[in-house]
Amino acid sequence: MALPVVRDFMDTVVPTVRPDMPILEAVDFLLSNHVTGAPVVNADGTLLGMLTEKDCLRLLSTGVDGDLPTGTV
Repeated sequence: MALPVVRDFMDTVVPTVRPDMPILEAVDFLLSNHVTGAPVVNADGTLLGMLTEKDCLRLLSTGVDGDLPTGTV
Protein backbone atom coordinates (compact mmCIF):
# COMPACT_ATOMS: atom_id res chain seq x y z
CA MET A 1 0.00 0.00 0.00
CA ALA A 2 1.39 3.38 -1.05
CA LEU A 3 1.87 6.15 1.44
CA PRO A 4 -0.52 9.11 1.05
CA VAL A 5 0.79 12.21 -0.68
CA VAL A 6 -0.22 15.85 -0.27
CA ARG A 7 -2.49 15.81 -3.35
CA ASP A 8 -4.63 13.19 -1.57
CA PHE A 9 -5.63 15.85 0.95
CA MET A 10 -5.68 19.05 -1.15
CA ASP A 11 -8.82 20.73 -2.40
CA THR A 12 -9.09 20.80 -6.18
CA VAL A 13 -11.61 23.67 -6.25
CA VAL A 14 -10.75 26.75 -4.20
CA PRO A 15 -13.61 29.11 -3.24
CA THR A 16 -12.78 32.74 -4.04
CA VAL A 17 -14.23 36.14 -3.16
CA ARG A 18 -14.42 39.32 -5.22
CA PRO A 19 -13.14 42.71 -4.03
CA ASP A 20 -16.59 44.27 -4.49
CA MET A 21 -18.30 41.67 -2.27
CA PRO A 22 -19.84 43.15 0.92
CA ILE A 23 -17.62 42.20 3.84
CA LEU A 24 -20.38 40.56 5.89
CA GLU A 25 -21.34 38.48 2.86
CA ALA A 26 -17.71 37.41 2.59
CA VAL A 27 -17.67 36.39 6.26
CA ASP A 28 -20.79 34.30 5.66
CA PHE A 29 -19.16 32.86 2.54
CA LEU A 30 -16.14 31.66 4.53
CA LEU A 31 -18.38 30.12 7.18
CA SER A 32 -20.67 28.44 4.63
CA ASN A 33 -17.71 26.92 2.78
CA HIS A 34 -16.00 25.80 6.01
CA VAL A 35 -12.76 27.57 5.07
CA THR A 36 -10.54 29.89 7.07
CA GLY A 37 -9.53 32.03 4.13
CA ALA A 38 -10.07 32.64 0.45
CA PRO A 39 -8.19 34.27 -2.41
CA VAL A 40 -9.55 37.65 -3.52
CA VAL A 41 -9.73 37.72 -7.32
CA ASN A 42 -10.97 40.26 -9.86
CA ALA A 43 -13.32 39.53 -12.78
CA ASP A 44 -10.37 38.24 -14.84
CA GLY A 45 -9.40 35.78 -12.10
CA THR A 46 -6.24 37.73 -11.23
CA LEU A 47 -5.18 37.23 -7.62
CA LEU A 48 -5.44 40.49 -5.68
CA GLY A 49 -4.86 39.20 -2.16
CA MET A 50 -6.23 36.94 0.55
CA LEU A 51 -9.14 37.33 2.96
CA THR A 52 -8.51 35.37 6.13
CA GLU A 53 -10.44 34.42 9.21
CA LYS A 54 -8.08 36.65 11.20
CA ASP A 55 -8.95 39.64 8.97
CA CYS A 56 -12.65 39.02 9.57
CA LEU A 57 -12.26 38.62 13.33
CA ARG A 58 -10.21 41.82 13.52
CA LEU A 59 -12.87 43.70 11.58
CA LEU A 60 -15.78 42.33 13.61
CA SER A 61 -14.03 43.17 16.87
CA THR A 62 -13.83 46.86 15.94
CA GLY A 63 -17.61 47.36 16.05
CA VAL A 64 -18.82 50.01 18.49
CA ASP A 65 -22.10 49.76 20.41
CA GLY A 66 -23.12 46.64 18.47
CA ASP A 67 -22.71 48.27 15.06
CA LEU A 68 -21.76 45.81 12.36
CA PRO A 69 -18.97 46.78 9.98
CA THR A 70 -19.87 47.79 6.44
CA GLY A 71 -17.88 48.02 3.26
CA THR A 72 -16.43 45.59 0.77
CA VAL A 73 -13.66 43.05 0.77
